[in-house]
Order: sequence, then C-alpha cells, then structure tokens
Amino acid sequence: MGFRLVEKSGYKVYTTLNRVECTKMANIQEAAVAYQVENYPTAQSKIKLSENEAHAKAMRASIPTIVQELEAVLTRPVAAFAVGVKDPKTFARWANQPLPKIRQLNTERRLRAAYQVVTMLQPWDDDHTIRSWFVGMNPVLADISVAEAIRSDRVREALDAAHDFIGQE
Repeated sequence: MGFRLVEKSGYKVYTTLNRVECTKMANIQEAAVAYQVENYPTAQSKIKLSENEAHAKAMRASIPTIVQELEAVLTRPVAAFAVGVKDPKTFARWANQPLPKIRQLNTERRLRAAYQVVTMLQPWDDDHTIRSWFVGMNPVLADISVAEAIRSDRVREALDAAHDFIGQE
C-alpha cells in the first residue's frame, strides 16, 4: 500500500490506512489533526478541530501578535470596536509594546475571543470575506454583527455564528 503526502501547518505527514508518520515530530498532535482533516473531511470534524486549534492559538499568542493579526484581517477600527477600545490608537500601542498592560480583564478576553474567531475562519476564507462577515448583519445573532456580539461579551454566540458560517461553505 502506498503512502500519501499531506502538508498541513508546515508538517509533511505521510499517511496510510492505519498509520501517521510525520517528518517533524515536534508536534505529533498537529500531525494527527492533519491526518484526520485529510481523511475525514466532514464539516463537523473540521469545525471541531478548527475551534480547538484556534482556542489554543489564541491562548498562547502574545498580545502584540494578536493585535497585529486582527489589524491585518479586520482593520484597526473594526478590531478596536470589537474589543471595546474607544481609541484605536490604544490598540496600535498594544501592537508595539512587548508586554502591553491591558487594564480591563474583559478587554483581553474580548481580544483573544476575536482572534480565536478570526483564526477559526482563516482556513476557510480570505481576509476580505472574514472582515465582511465580522461587520455584517448576522442572522444567527439576531442581525447584529459578530463584532458587536464580541464587544457585548456574547463570545459563545459569536463562535456559534462562526460554526454556522463554516457549515455554509
């Protein structure tokens, strides 16, 4: 039986019927995820894996990394609005400080939640589509935007909307 090459997350994963071999063994979990996504491509398995990975990435990322990524995908004003920051310049300062101090715990929570949602959608859509979806009226959220939902601490609902959006693909 021949091997099949699958490249996911920078890893070359060779798969057969019952075995996964990864050329970079530093992260076997990612290799297993790559194998599962490639071999069991149901929308439900992709969504669950995507949310778990996005959550882990959001929890491990530094504030400057999160801010820079949100600015790149959503733009500074949209990202600042979703996080609940009144002045987008504050948001910009966080991107340039190695250990920025965020005064409100809920602000950091919203920042990481927005990043989790964006990260969850990135394998599925381009930045323009993600930004449009993030600011547009969302029927799953009673016609408020995902940015408004996150700003008002309705993070679980925003994640559910992301699941619904991915399921439409």
